Amino acid sequence: MTFDLWSLISVFCSLIVCFLLFGDASAVGAFEQVGADTTTHADSVTVKSPMGALVRSMVVPGWGQWYNERPIKGAVIFSTGLFLGGAMMYEQQRTLDHRQRNTYFLWFLGVFLYNIADAYVDAHLYGFEEDAETVQLAYGNSDDRMPMVFMRIRF
Repeated sequence: MTFDLWSLISVFCSLIVCFLLFGDASAVGAFEQVGADTTTHADSVTVKSPMGALVRSMVVPGWGQWYNERPIKGAVIFSTGLFLGGAMMYEQQRTLDHRQRNTYFLWFLGVFLYNIADAYVDAHLYGFEEDAETVQLAYGNSDDRMPMVFMRIRF
């Protein structure tokens, strides 16, 4: 029984869409008890479980970022991993020269390891930031009256 690349990608994307529509990251009992991975302290600071984020990121790249409420970062990591994995499989079937496939694999491995480390650290720092604005835009004049525009994007 053989599968082509597009059927595997469509099945995987269907599972992700079903999870996003019907599932909740804190309701997954396979990794931790229900509700045990997010706690609220007496001073109303919500804490995310770093191990929960790490395990989620190991299962599906970007899931740990979604768990840490960083959906843009999670979507970028997921789509990058999907592209690199698909390119790796395409290069495997296309030619006998596997240098390009190995290059895609190394990039995928780097994105995967970054994904795991980022989710773990983000879970430790969850709720730490006071400033929750996603995009900040400031303008004004410098000392020598030159107009200046500053933009900061947080994702």
